[in-house]
Amino acid sequence: MSFLLASRPRVTWPATAQVPSAATPGSFDAQSFSLVFEVLPPAELRALDDAFLALDPAEQVSHQHYTLERLIVGWSEVMAGTAEVPFSAEALERALALPWFPPAAYAAYAELTTGGKARLGN
Repeated sequence: MSFLLASRPRVTWPATAQVPSAATPGSFDAQSFSLVFEVLPPAELRALDDAFLALDPAEQVSHQHYTLERLIVGWSEVMAGTAEVPFSAEALERALALPWFPPAAYAAYAELTTGGKARLGN
């Protein structure tokens, strides 16, 4: 396959959230879904970090996942009961409010951009 040079590639990538199990208290269920990321160059990621740091502390709290808000541009297999939830800024905000969604999204983006599974530690 040829190398495709795209200025703003959008890539669908699998993610797995570890969600507390309703069936087995004290354990987790792996729930899988796909995220569509707009892959940004490192300089733009640094600019996002700088923009976040320029926010006043109250705004930082309400936008703690500022980078994910910019990187995630779609999804599939995100469900509410038996219905798929259409992607929107509001739906993303609801997902980011759940403690198990952001770690799954950050891990997926790290895997996508580094070519390997995200690892704890060094």
